[in-house]
Amino acid sequence: MVNGGTLDQVIGRRLRQARERLGLTLQSVAEKMNIGSYQTLSSVERGTRSLRASELTQLCRIYHRNVDFFLSEDEPVEVPAVFAWRSKSDEADPSVLEAEVLHLLNNYHMLEQLSDEPECDDLKVWDSDDEPLTIESVQKKAGEILEALDLSHCPGNDLVSALEKKMNVKIINYDLGGHGSAMCTYGGFGYAIAVERTHAPWRRSFSIAHELFHLLSRDIFPLAKVHKSGSGTKPIEEVLADAFAASLLLSEDALLNSVEKHVKEGKIAFRDLEYVAFDLGVSTAALLWRLVNLKRIAKDDVQSYLTSPQHQHASKNIRRGANTYAPKFSNRFVLLGLKALDEGKISKGKFCEIFGISRHEFSDFIAERGDFEGTVDDSEIELNYT
Repeated sequence: MVNGGTLDQVIGRRLRQARERLGLTLQSVAEKMNIGSYQTLSSVERGTRSLRASELTQLCRIYHRNVDFFLSEDEPVEVPAVFAWRSKSDEADPSVLEAEVLHLLNNYHMLEQLSDEPECDDLKVWDSDDEPLTIESVQKKAGEILEALDLSHCPGNDLVSALEKKMNVKIINYDLGGHGSAMCTYGGFGYAIAVERTHAPWRRSFSIAHELFHLLSRDIFPLAKVHKSGSGTKPIEEVLADAFAASLLLSEDALLNSVEKHVKEGKIAFRDLEYVAFDLGVSTAALLWRLVNLKRIAKDDVQSYLTSPQHQHASKNIRRGANTYAPKFSNRFVLLGLKALDEGKISKGKFCEIFGISRHEFSDFIAERGDFEGTVDDSEIELNYT
């Protein structure tokens, strides 16, 4: 006996809870497991049939849960996570995808707890009692964040690493399908942003910066309510998020310094602006609209150019070969996993489970990332303080 009944009864109840939270039927789960009858699973959930180890492994994958959730003697304590989806299809139910991403984030957090890495400062959410948010105030706040992150003149290229290491925001590149282009969330794991990994790098960077605004302003615009509008008008929080993202990725000084290098007799070619945008790691549209907001170029000229064949041709040629899919896991996530593995805090099997690979894929998984050849060297060297 364990707390709450026999072990079979406890496992069965937790299996039912996990299934119902995802909106799955017994029949659909039975089909995923290639079980002939859903009644077998029904017996397991009622606690009248013991679960085989192989079946539990399958169910952990289907429900995106660690085995400890079902086998722990103590009742699992879960902190609810809040999700905000961008451009979510009203017809698509994100429950299963949210559970999948949440499973990754909880494992990421577990690796952080197992690690002896110095803890970084948590994200400091803006106080709702501060001055009202306006275009000007969020642009100012973007400048403060840029300084706190100590980013280079190309923030888009270093944004993921800076957010993970300095603000404790986890970044996941994922196949979001029809559920949306990006989302932000917070829960027991901390703060996180997931973006569509098939999007162009400059679009992913803008999405991350946009979602960062929603995390920072969640006490002012609750995440459960953002990205939603009953009319064709863009909600104010989305307008502000775009302004914040543009200011973060394209600081006024860095942008104008880059543009000035191509100015001749007070004029600049659109072709050169395409190259500047590429160099700064942003879309041409984001760069041009930022210049409009800074009152450096005319709005009508930008609208005309962005709809022209010349823009489509130039953008295609300049960015050819640069639109690469992002790796699902950040360098920090994988490095924490390898460190925990080398220190004997997780097994190789657990490592493979966390990153969704088989044991025979382990070597290729590490080698493909380039940064983590071999294992972590745990030898020590003495520092000289004299």
